[in-house]
Amino acid sequence: MRYLKAILCGLGMCLTAFAQAAPPTYVMRSAHPYFLSDLHKEITSLQTLELKESTGGRLLIKQYSAPQNNTDADFIKLIKSGKIEGAVVTLTELVEYAPKFNLLLAPYLFDSYEVAYKVLDDYLLAWMNKILEEQDLYVLGTFVFGFRAITTDKLKLEDPEQFAGIKCAVNDVPQFEYAMQALGADAVRYVDDKAFLMDLKQNKIACQESTLAKNRYYKIYKYHHYLVLTHHMLDFRPWVVSRKFYDALPPELKEKFKENVREAQQINRDMLHKSEHEHIASLVKEGMEVVKPRLDPLVKHMKPAYNAINRKAGGNNELFRLLYQIGKIRYGL
Repeated sequence: MRYLKAILCGLGMCLTAFAQAAPPTYVMRSAHPYFLSDLHKEITSLQTLELKESTGGRLLIKQYSAPQNNTDADFIKLIKSGKIEGAVVTLTELVEYAPKFNLLLAPYLFDSYEVAYKVLDDYLLAWMNKILEEQDLYVLGTFVFGFRAITTDKLKLEDPEQFAGIKCAVNDVPQFEYAMQALGADAVRYVDDKAFLMDLKQNKIACQESTLAKNRYYKIYKYHHYLVLTHHMLDFRPWVVSRKFYDALPPELKEKFKENVREAQQINRDMLHKSEHEHIASLVKEGMEVVKPRLDPLVKHMKPAYNAINRKAGGNNELFRLLYQIGKIRYGL
C-alpha cells in the first residue's frame, strides 16, 4: 500500500488530496440547577436529541444537573473558566456580573405572555447580549417559568389599599421585597424554603408570593384560601453560553442552533400555559378561591420599587427607558 501511495504522490495525486477532512464536532457542556422542573428537564432532553439529528452529530449538547449545593453563580464561573460552555441561570445571579440585569427583575415589565414573548425574543435578547459582551457571555434564549402570584389565608386582596401593613413572605430577592413594600405590605424575606415551610405550617405566614407551580408543589391550599393573580413579575431564566464557544461555530451550525432554541422555547411556552391551567384547576379543586385584581391600580403604586431598582442598576433612568421601549413594543409603536 505504501508503494501505491508513493506512486500516486509522485504523480501529484496524494491520497490526502482526494480525502475530504471530516467536519469538526462541537460539544457544548450545559448545566442546569438541580431544582429545574421536570417539565424543563424534558424540554432540554428533547432539544439535545433534535440538535444532534439536525446537525448530523456535528453539534452536541451534554446536559447535566448540578449538585444541590451549586448555585447559578458557580455556573457562570464555570462557563468563564471554560469548564462548561453553558447553563440555565437566574437573573439574580447575572446581576453580579452585569448590574443592569436588575432591571429585568422590575415588577410589571410585562402585562401578558404575548407581550413578554415578543419583547424577550427580539428587543431584550439583543439588549442582554450587548450588556454581556464584555463578560464573554452570550444568551441563546430564555426558559419561562410563569407569572408570580400571591396567596393569603383570610384577606381577599383586590385593591392596593388592602396590602397596607400585612406581612407577606417573599424569596430572598430584593426586587420582590421592593414590589411588596411599594404596595404597603411588610415584606419578609426567606433565605431558604425550609424556614418558609416551617413558618407556613405553624400558620405564621398570612401572605406569600411565588409561582403557581410552587404553590401547587407546596400544597399551599392547606394554609391559604385565596389565590390572587397579581402577575407582578414574570419568572424567566436565560440560557447563557460562552461567547467564545458560540462565535467559533460555523454559520450553518449557528443557524441550526438558533432554530433549535426557538423550537425549545415554543415547547416550553406551550407546556407552561397548559401546566398553569392545570395548577389553577388543582388548587381550586382543593378549595382555593381565585382572585383577579385589576392590574392598573397595582402598577401605579410601583414607583418606589422602580426607583430602588433603577439605583441598583446604576441609575441614569435606565429602568424608565426600558419601560418606555417595552411600552412601544406593547402598543406596536
